[in-house]
Amino acid sequence: MVLDYIATHFDPNKVFCNLTNNAFPDTSYYAAGMMLTPNTNGEGGFLGMHLDADIHGGNLCWKREYSAVLCVSEKYDSSFDLLLHDGINKHAKVPYKFNRLNSFKCSENSWHGVPKIITEGLDRLILGVFYWSYVGKQDREKVRHKSKFRYDLKFK
Repeated sequence: MVLDYIATHFDPNKVFCNLTNNAFPDTSYYAAGMMLTPNTNGEGGFLGMHLDADIHGGNLCWKREYSAVLCVSEKYDSSFDLLLHDGINKHAKVPYKFNRLNSFKCSENSWHGVPKIITEGLDRLILGVFYWSYVGKQDREKVRHKSKFRYDLKFK
């Protein structure tokens, strides 16, 4: 129900001032939904800095435009904070806060992740909704079909 609420009430086209005006939510929540970065049993969960796949795995004519994630862990610490990087020199940290919806435009420079190991005994939980646009057959040949990871980004 929460995912459906986000998908029907959050419009990134308006929030991002028509940066794109044709993005729509995937209400099947392919590759989205509940996401868990665990460490309850000392697994050392983390999510390295990455770019998401551009193309939808089930609808090859859909290109990823936005990610919207709701923070749902009530118990947390700074190891849950989301790091953003433009791949060159600009970077930011988005503090994790229960019941906060974080959203960003996906692009070739929207590196994001939680590269610190999640604090032992805690699980980082988010609910994600991804927004897409239609691309033509020619355009879909130009996009990434897999996530791309990077481990050399610097943060001050």
